[in-house]
Amino acid sequence: EKGLNIEHNYSQEDAIEEYLKTPATTTSKAIYHKSCVCGVKGTDTFESGKILGEVKNLAMSSTEIIYGDTYSVNCDNNENVTIEYKYSWTIDEDYSTEKPTRAGTYVARVTTTETETHTSASKTINFEIKPKKLENIHKELVYNSFEHREVLLDDIESGLLLRLQFTSKNVGAELIDAKVSQVVGENGLEDICSNYELVLEGQNACTFEIVPKELEMN
Repeated sequence: EKGLNIEHNYSQEDAIEEYLKTPATTTSKAIYHKSCVCGVKGTDTFESGKILGEVKNLAMSSTEIIYGDTYSVNCDNNENVTIEYKYSWTIDEDYSTEKPTRAGTYVARVTTTETETHTSASKTINFEIKPKKLENIHKELVYNSFEHREVLLDDIESGLLLRLQFTSKNVGAELIDAKVSQVVGENGLEDICSNYELVLEGQNACTFEIVPKELEMN
């Protein structure tokens, strides 16, 4: 009480911000100062709370993932781990446990479960699934006066269709520089060209030849 010469007794262990000395780390609990019943902070300390959890050595199984590849998210935490994914440009509410397969840029989030001794922890890693390159495709096309042509690529992937748009209607029997309009899979528009990249230059380029029609005079 006020006016009485009574010494402080620093026996209280209140784990509140006012008495915090050292926050918790991944190797130790938080340390607090003991206090007197009147609220005065002492010099003696005590530990309280949990050690901070962490996700250790988070990495992708491959530094380059191509559409169609299998891949995994790896870390040293083997148990009680949840892995979620989202497009890199979407909000956190869009995280899902469904593993991406289409070409694009993504974020993987790994979260550990809280235990009796450790808090929960979360860590993210960015990765990209790159389009699959279609190389060394050589086709002969019979000219029939249409600007557009569809080429089946069964030798590359079953059910894959390449839609070309010619630069001119009046082409001769020569290699032409065709533009890729779409690459479509067996599921239709869901597999449009973002998953594939057609190589049109260099030694692995895909080429298309227009074969002239033979006309016979009667």
